[in-house]
Amino acid sequence: PNHKIFLENRALYLLVELKKDNGSPVFLLNVPTANLPRFTALKPLRGYHYFINLEDIIRENLDFLFPGYEVLGCYSIKLNRDADLNIEDEFSGDLVEKISKQLAKRNLGVPSRFLYDRKMPGELLALIAQVADLHEDDLVPGGRYHNFNDLFSLPNPASSELENKKLVPINKSHLEIDHSIFSTITETDLVLHFPFYSYDYVLRFFNEAALNPDITEIKATFYRVASDSFIVNALISAARNGKKVTVFVEVKARFDEENNLKWARKMEDAGIKIIYSIPGMKVHAKVALITGKKPDGTAIHYGYFGTGNFNEKTAEIYADSAILTTNEKMNKDLEHVFDYLIFKNKPPRLKKLLVSPFNLKEQLLAKIDREITHAKASRQGHLIIKINNLQERDMIDKLYEASEAGVKVELLVRSICCLTPGVKGISENIIARRIVDRFLEHARIYYFYNHGEEEIYAGSADWMERNLNRRVEVVFPITGEDAKDDFKKMMQLQLKDNVKGVMLNGTLENVFPEKKSKAVRSQIDFYEWLKQKELQISKA
Repeated sequence: PNHKIFLENRALYLLVELKKDNGSPVFLLNVPTANLPRFTALKPLRGYHYFINLEDIIRENLDFLFPGYEVLGCYSIKLNRDADLNIEDEFSGDLVEKISKQLAKRNLGVPSRFLYDRKMPGELLALIAQVADLHEDDLVPGGRYHNFNDLFSLPNPASSELENKKLVPINKSHLEIDHSIFSTITETDLVLHFPFYSYDYVLRFFNEAALNPDITEIKATFYRVASDSFIVNALISAARNGKKVTVFVEVKARFDEENNLKWARKMEDAGIKIIYSIPGMKVHAKVALITGKKPDGTAIHYGYFGTGNFNEKTAEIYADSAILTTNEKMNKDLEHVFDYLIFKNKPPRLKKLLVSPFNLKEQLLAKIDREITHAKASRQGHLIIKINNLQERDMIDKLYEASEAGVKVELLVRSICCLTPGVKGISENIIARRIVDRFLEHARIYYFYNHGEEEIYAGSADWMERNLNRRVEVVFPITGEDAKDDFKKMMQLQLKDNVKGVMLNGTLENVFPEKKSKAVRSQIDFYEWLKQKELQISKA
């Protein structure tokens, strides 16, 4: 009991209680999941496929490991340690150096959750708690197995029969005709929805910028990038081709700090100017601004505005959207955003973009107030808000106010929801739904009816205190009727989804829809709608 032990972060262990003669020793076995597969396929039997866990293989061979001992019990345990980086002062000294030092200590954090097999005897639990310096609040009873995330590695014996049908990425008609993505954007805004359209179009955007002699400068923000990022490699090529490249890298992106630092150093080595995190604030915007030359020598700007990270891996499983445009007012606002990131110049009055922490919250409140004014004047007021998390107090209070005024409020909230819908006299005009399907809903979209002059905005900003006040977020308008049709169709389908969608009731419980009506599965139906739309364009 006086001997202290160190349990590694997120590692699996077996606590084995033995007996021999008059002694009852306890052994701690590490389950080597880093070196061996968690699941092993056994021989099929009578048409059934069987798999065994690595820890069960160990359990079945404890007599071999401990000859001469009687096995009294074997229990699975796992410890999570606090993985937050403890940066006490972001405002002085070298922030990157501080983060690098903290990364080396991440797996040494204080215990935050100790999972144990609830069948473990109390005296054995007390013993492991004592020798591992655990507090009562750390102890969480679980089952026989932990690390359910490993189920992603479970072998699939039936192949396609147990897999989702692959959605073949849709070709963007305009880009199949035009060889240059930049000439296409010059003629019309390019709207992309992932993973329904191929993310290769984004890679093509940056690769063409690296090779196009008329492109002179590239600026981009990186929050989370792939571990083998093609986009970063395109920017490195651009720098080596003599183009001026500036990248803002958020090195405080939780659990991506190490990967972001790695790529930042590689880009610096290639001559790219790297701007690191702003103390006290995270940059969550997903934007890029590319500058080129027109045939007459004047400058032209190509803006990329997205709801998702520049990450070709997550783009396969996250439902996101992006707009590529030469809209002068949007791109001028974006220039001001990059001036703030690079030179710390506070943006002047922004004309098109909603940017936190400058005008985003103020503008959102004003636009909801406008719907309230319409409703009070006996005109239709209507809001559709699609976000991951709804937590910010002022926004919630304003939505309650809108409901009381008669504004129809439809919410699509995938995760945290601190608003209670459907309460008489408070939120009876508010409904809340969520979609959980094969792709993670990630785009944040805001719709304002505005007495028929509809406004739609998209971005990566949740309605949380951190997003509206302590992050740099860029929310952009959806302009053009064709683009607006896309986003309206997406939200209409999600509000009707009765296959993968649920309603939140007044106690924030999931209410599953009845299956009597025609099945609507919004992600698949939106994919089919986009496919038909592109087919019609290609035939025109």
